[in-house]
Amino acid sequence: MKRVFALIVLVWAFISLATLGAWAAPVQTEQDCLAEAVYFEGRGEPFIGQIAIANVVLNRTTKDICLTVHDKRCIFSYWCDGKHELMKDVKAKETAYTVARLALDGAVVARLDEATHYHANYVNPYWSGTLEYMGQIGKHLFYK
Repeated sequence: MKRVFALIVLVWAFISLATLGAWAAPVQTEQDCLAEAVYFEGRGEPFIGQIAIANVVLNRTTKDICLTVHDKRCIFSYWCDGKHELMKDVKAKETAYTVARLALDGAVVARLDEATHYHANYVNPYWSGTLEYMGQIGKHLFYK
């Protein structure tokens, strides 16, 4: 009888937690999504380059940063690389969050403030010849 009662309590707890969403994935804020993009797209870049990357994300965003960086069309390649988005480098993660906060508060890289695209200098995307080149910071080339 004790086992049956314990099983009933366990099932009830499971259903209650599931219903309340206790096991649901945490909701990301716009700062979380912007920091994630900065981290995975440019954590090895100079600080100003990370700001420029954040500016591009914001320039590409029409409604919601999370929808933009998680777009199924792979606007930002990290989202579609098949890897889990785990920010393991604590220092780089802190920097990405700082960059995201600064960019959300209006910090821009003046000469690249209108940039809508970028790519690393070791790739040659099909669209790079169709946009106006604006400059390079670190390994990233920026366009509008």
